[in-house]
Amino acid sequence: MSWKLVIDSTNAPAQADFWAGALEYEVEDPSALIQQLLAAGRIGAGAVVEHRGRQIFRGYAAIRHPKDAYDETSGIGRGRRLLFQRCPTASPGRTACTSMSTVSQAVSTCWRLGWKSWGTPRPRGRQGTCMALMDHAGS
Repeated sequence: MSWKLVIDSTNAPAQADFWAGALEYEVEDPSALIQQLLAAGRIGAGAVVEHRGRQIFRGYAAIRHPKDAYDETSGIGRGRRLLFQRCPTASPGRTACTSMSTVSQAVSTCWRLGWKSWGTPRPRGRQGTCMALMDHAGS
C-alpha cells in the first residue's frame, strides 16, 4: 500500500511528533540528505533547522509507517506517509492534497482520530485527490 497525505500546519515538527505517537508511525530523518545538500552548496543553512537533535528542512516534517520501505539517504517513506508543511496562518478548511490510492481509508482514519472534513474528495489530476480536513486542534 502506498499513499501520501500532505497537511498544512503552523508547526510541522510538532504535528509530526504528535501524529507519529498517535499513529505509532516513525518521524522521518532527512539528516543525511540535508548534509549532502549543504556540503554541495545546493541549499543554504537558512533552509534547515534543528528539531530534537536532528536537522530537518525548515517548515517541513514527515512521518511514515514503520513497516514500509524508505529511502535510507533521504529518510522519505515509500509507503504510507504524512507530510506536514508550514502554513503561515491557521485557516480552517485549508486543502490537504494527497497522492493516495486509498483516500477513503486515510480520511476514515482521520475521522476516527477526531478530524473534521469540509466537502468531499475531488480529483486533482496528477496531484492526486484533495479534501479539506481540520485536526483536533483546529489546524
